[in-house]
Formats: sequence, C-alpha cells, structure tokens
Amino acid sequence: MAEVIKQLRKFSLTVPGQALTAVAYLAMACAILAFFTGNGEFIYEGF
Repeated sequence: MAEVIKQLRKFSLTVPGQALTAVAYLAMACAILAFFTGNGEFIYEGF
C-alpha cells in the first residue's frame, strides 16, 4: 500500500498528473454548481 501511495505522489508531479487533478477539481466544481440550490442547502439535503 505504501508503494502505491509513493507512485501516486510521483505521478501527481507530472504534467498528466496535474492535468488529471485539474479535471477532478473542475468536475467537483461543476457538481457543486449543479446541485447547490442557493438556499443554503444541497438538493439531497432536502429529502
């Protein structure tokens, strides 16, 4: 497990790793914009 973490950290320093990180953050931002109602709660909290 420790070896996998080392490889992931090394990958995150490469250009493709940074691009993948940027895409992940963009996806999270889009999900927040899509599911936030603007009334102080997310859609799933209203159920």
